[in-house]
Amino acid sequence: MKPENQPLTHLVETHIAKRKAFFAHREIMEEKEAKFRHWQQQASQRAQEVDAQAQEHQKYKKEKADAEKAYWEKKKVEDAEIRVSVMHKMTLPVGKRAFTAREKAYWARTRGTKLPKGC
Repeated sequence: MKPENQPLTHLVETHIAKRKAFFAHREIMEEKEAKFRHWQQQASQRAQEVDAQAQEHQKYKKEKADAEKAYWEKKKVEDAEIRVSVMHKMTLPVGKRAFTAREKAYWARTRGTKLPKGC
């Protein structure tokens, strides 16, 4: 090589080395960015799953509360019907008082005693 061309070849070689280093660094950064994007997508999916589970849980709690409310409303209506039936039967003569098992259970639950004799 001629001495006057040495600086030019040195510049070309350093430029090629810098370019290789630049592209190697760029590839590393792209891999890191791809990993970060993948992590973000997974985090987003997990957040969506957690939100969906929370909504499902809220829906379950609401349905359970509604079912419980409906049960107690039905129970109140049945108890009112039984109470009316018991009060009517208590006005009947002793021989004609025929209480059902539910009426007996209602009497014991509300009054804490057994039915009077003859019922």
